[in-house]
Amino acid sequence: MKYLLSFFVLLLVSVSIYAQGIRITSITYNDSQIAPPMFNYDDWYDIAVSLEYKGNMDKIYNCHYGIGVSQGDLLSQILLKYCHADGNIYVVKHETWNEPEMMGKPGENTVIENDNVKIDLSKSKVDITEDTLKVVYHIRFKDKIKGYLTDYVYAEDRGLINTGFVGFNTILIGSPKENIFVKTLPKEWKNTLKPKGGKKITFAGKEPLYQIVIADDPLSTDEKAAVDLKAYFDEMSGLDFKIIKESEYKKGKFISIGKTKLSQKAPSYSIDLGTEGYAIDIVKDNIYIFGGRGRGCINAVYSMLEEDFGCRFYTLADQYVPTLKPLAQTVTPRVFLPVLDLRDPYVFESWKPIWSLKNKTNAPNANIPLQYGGSIKYYYLVHTYFRYFPPEEYFKDHPEYFSEINGVRSPVQLCNTNPDVIRLSIEKTKQIFRDNPSVTITSISPNDGRGFCDCPNCKAMDEANGGRSGSYFYLVNEVAKGIRDEFPDKKILALAYLDYADPPTNMKIEDNVIVQLCTDAHAWKYQFCFTTESDGFSSYMKKWGKSGAGIFIWDYVADYVHMLVPMPNMPVVRDNMKFYIDNNAKGIMLQGTCYSNGGDMADMRSWVWAKQLWDIDRDTKELMHDFIFGYYRECAEPIWDYQMMLWDFWETNHAKPHKCGDKDTGNPLLDCLMCSCAPDGPMFTEEFMAKFWEYIKEAESLAQSDEMLWKVKKIKASLLYLELAQNLGYMTEFRDFAPGKSFVNGVLKDKEKYEAYFKEFNEICDYHQITNLSEQNNKSDIIAKWEAVLAAEPTDIISQEVSNEWIFKFDEKVVGDAENWQSQNSIFDKVQNKSLGDVSFAKDEDGFSRVRSDINAGWEAQGYPDCFGNGWYFQKFTLNNDIKACDHIYLYMLGCDEEAWVYLNGKLICEHSVASTGKPITELWNDPFMVDIKDVVNKDGSNNLCIKVHNTSMMGGVWKPVKLYGCKEPKVAIDFDIL
Repeated sequence: MKYLLSFFVLLLVSVSIYAQGIRITSITYNDSQIAPPMFNYDDWYDIAVSLEYKGNMDKIYNCHYGIGVSQGDLLSQILLKYCHADGNIYVVKHETWNEPEMMGKPGENTVIENDNVKIDLSKSKVDITEDTLKVVYHIRFKDKIKGYLTDYVYAEDRGLINTGFVGFNTILIGSPKENIFVKTLPKEWKNTLKPKGGKKITFAGKEPLYQIVIADDPLSTDEKAAVDLKAYFDEMSGLDFKIIKESEYKKGKFISIGKTKLSQKAPSYSIDLGTEGYAIDIVKDNIYIFGGRGRGCINAVYSMLEEDFGCRFYTLADQYVPTLKPLAQTVTPRVFLPVLDLRDPYVFESWKPIWSLKNKTNAPNANIPLQYGGSIKYYYLVHTYFRYFPPEEYFKDHPEYFSEINGVRSPVQLCNTNPDVIRLSIEKTKQIFRDNPSVTITSISPNDGRGFCDCPNCKAMDEANGGRSGSYFYLVNEVAKGIRDEFPDKKILALAYLDYADPPTNMKIEDNVIVQLCTDAHAWKYQFCFTTESDGFSSYMKKWGKSGAGIFIWDYVADYVHMLVPMPNMPVVRDNMKFYIDNNAKGIMLQGTCYSNGGDMADMRSWVWAKQLWDIDRDTKELMHDFIFGYYRECAEPIWDYQMMLWDFWETNHAKPHKCGDKDTGNPLLDCLMCSCAPDGPMFTEEFMAKFWEYIKEAESLAQSDEMLWKVKKIKASLLYLELAQNLGYMTEFRDFAPGKSFVNGVLKDKEKYEAYFKEFNEICDYHQITNLSEQNNKSDIIAKWEAVLAAEPTDIISQEVSNEWIFKFDEKVVGDAENWQSQNSIFDKVQNKSLGDVSFAKDEDGFSRVRSDINAGWEAQGYPDCFGNGWYFQKFTLNNDIKACDHIYLYMLGCDEEAWVYLNGKLICEHSVASTGKPITELWNDPFMVDIKDVVNKDGSNNLCIKVHNTSMMGGVWKPVKLYGCKEPKVAIDFDIL
C-alpha cells in the first residue's frame, strides 16, 4: 500500500555520511564501565561522559547526561548539561524541556540542586582537547525519584548536528532498604523455564558459602556477569557475597566466571561458544560459568537466575526475585548456543538496554553498551535509496541515476545498474563505516513502493533472473564487493520484499550480504494463519533457505492500523518462527507495536517472544501462563480467561476448512487487510465485548495496589479503544474515518457513557505514555475525530453518492490537456455506453476502459500496472431534489493519488497538487479535499465531471469514492469526515 510505513525506518546514528560526526565514546560510573546495580540515595557518584569530535571540539555546544524519569519520556527527566559556550554545568528543569534551573562552573566550591538531584561542582570537572571532551558530573540522587530509569547521553554542535539520545543503561534508583522486587507469586504460577535434571547446591546458609571469582584482568562482560550475579544472590539470601580476583582466592567453594586458571580443567573450557553461547559446569560442587566472546557469560548468569532459580525479569519495573534462606537450588549443567543472531521482538516495551540484556534479545534499538557485549547495530535499516541519493540534490543534474519508467526518468527509485550509482553507493557506504566503527550493518534498499527502473540494462538483468530482484541484488552485490577489503567484518542488509522477494535465479548473493526477507506476501492478508498455509511467502522462504545466503526475517505480528485492537495470533507466531529457522534463517525481527508503549498485551508479547527467539522450543501457552500469573498475580485469573477467549476464537476458526487465497469464505481468519483486524470486525461480537468487560471489571476489583490497577488499565485501554471505535468511529488503513454504529445523522446515542470512556481512555494513555495508536494515523487525528463526534449536534447535511464506476484513460502520449479531454462530450457519452461492460481491463477502440473508485485500489490494480503519469477519469451525475435546494453544494474527494485537477462541465474548479497545497505527495495521495460547486453545477440537468490525476508511484488515480454534500451553512472538511 502506497506510502504506508510498512517498515519503521530506523536511523540509529544521526550524523552526516560525508564527515565524521560527534561520537560518544564512553560513560563511566566511579571510573568503572560497569554501572552499579543501584544508584543509592545515600551515595555520591562520579558519572563521566566522554565524546570525540575530531578537529571540531570548538564547535561543540553542549553535552547532556540524562536520566529519563518516566518510562523513557525525554520531556520528563533529570537532565544535566555542560554548555561549552559558557563553561557552565546546568541542571535543566525536569518538567520543562531544555530550560536551565541553575548553573555553576565546574570546580567551584558549590553544590547546586533541584528537587531531583544535587551536583557538587567542586568535584565536577571538564577535560577538553581539540578532539575530545570528558565531563565528570559528581552527583547524588534524591529520594523523590524511584524505579528503573533510562540512562542516556546527548551531544550537539553549534550547527545542531547531534548524536541523538543514546541509551546506555537502565539503572535502579532507590535504597537497599526498600523492598523493590516482587517476592511472592500465586500458587498457580510455575517456573516454565526450569531445566531438567541437575544437582542441588547450597550457596549460603547463615553466611555465603561461595565466592565469585573472576580473572585478574577480566573482560568487562565477565565483570558485569559477576556484579549482577552478586546483586541477585545478595537479594535472594539477604547476605553479602564477595567478588574476588583469582589471585585473591585462597580456599573454599567458588563460582568461576570466564576463563580463569581455576576453570581450565572444567569440561566446557575448550568449547567454542560462538558470540553469545554459554556453558555451566559443576565439578566437585564448584560452579564454572563460560561464555562466548560477546555476551556469553552475562547470558549464562541470567539463564541460571531465570531457569534454575526462577527469577523473572518481565519488565524493568516488575521483577520477581524469590527469598531463599538458605540459598539453595538445583542447578543444571548445560551448554547452550542460540540459533539466531538477530533476536528482536520489535515492540517498544522491549527496547530498554538492561531489559534486553536480562532477557537475552539482540536488537538494534536496545543498544546494549559495548562493555556489556553490545548488540547488533544498524546505521540504516530500510528504504535507503533517497537517503543515499536525495532527488533534490541529484535529479536535476543526473536524471540517469533514477528509474526509467515508460522511457522517462523519474525520481521514484534508483537505476540499479548505473555505474555511477554503484560507485557512489560504495563510497557512501564506506564513509558510514569509517565514521561509525560500532555500526556492524547498514542497508541498501529501494524506497517503499514500486516504480522500478526499466532501462535496457536493468530490464535485461531482471529478465535474466526471473524478476525485479535481479537488478536490485546486482547493485547490492556490487556494493558488498566494493566494501569488503576495507571492512571485511561489516555487512550489507538487503530487503527481499514486494516484487523483489523472490531470489534471483542466476545470481549468487555475496557472503557479506544479509537478506532481510519480509513476510508481506503472507502476513499482510493471512496473519492468523501459519506461514506454510499460503504459497507465495513459503516458496520464497524455501528458495532463499537453499540459496546459501544469510537470512534475517522481517515478520509482521501486530495490527498496525489499530495497535490496541486484540490480536488472536499468539498461536501462530512460534510455529512460523520455527519454519523460518528450519529454512536457515539466522535472525528474526517480529515487528510488533513499535511506535510507543501500549500495544495489545505488549508487555506479555515482548517477554514471550524474547524467550522463544532465544529457545524456539518454548511452548507459547506455557509462557503466556508464566507471564500472566507472574506479572498480574492477584488479577491473573480473569486476564488469563480473556487471553484464552482469544485463543479459543482462533482455534475454533482455524479448525474450519480454509485456504489462503479463497474469496468470500466467511472465515474471519482470512483476508486480513494490511495486517489489520478492524475494531468492528467479526471477532468483536456483543458476546465478546460483554465477556471482555466482565474480565476487566473482575481484574480491577482484584487489584490490591494502585500499581496493579494501572497494569490492568493498560489492558483496559484496548477495551475502551474498541468501544470508542465501534460506536464513535475509527480511522481506516486508508486514513479516512468510518463512522461508528452509535453515531447516526450527527447524533451520538448514549453520549454520557462514551464521554466517560473517552476521558478514562485518555487518562490511561497519559499514565502509560501511549502516544501512538496507529502506524498510518496520528493519535491526534483519531482523538480529534472522537472529540468532533462527542461535540456534534444534529446536522442539516444531505449527502449523495457519485457513481463509483468511471470511464478511464491513461494518457500515455500526454495529449489530454492539449486535446481538452475534459470538454469532449463524446468521452462523457461513454459513461452510459454499456458496450464497455462491467468492471473490466478491456479497452475500447479509443483506449478507454471502465474502472472503480470503491475497491481501495487505483488504476495500477485495474489493468494499468507500472503506468506513471496522467490518468483521466470521466463521470456524469444529476443532483437529487434535496441537494438542489441547498445553499451550498460540496464535491468531496476522499482520495486521489497523487495530484489532481478537477473539472466540472469543462471548467477547472479545483487543483489539489504539490504547488497548490504545499504538501508533499507522501501526504497528498491520501488527503481528502473538497470544493463548493454551487456556482458551477447544473442543478437542473446532467453534469460532466472529469478528474485528471498525475501519479509517480504505485496505486494511481481516484481510489476512494467521490461524494456530494449539501447544506445551508458553509462547512469544513471535518464536518463531512465524521459522517
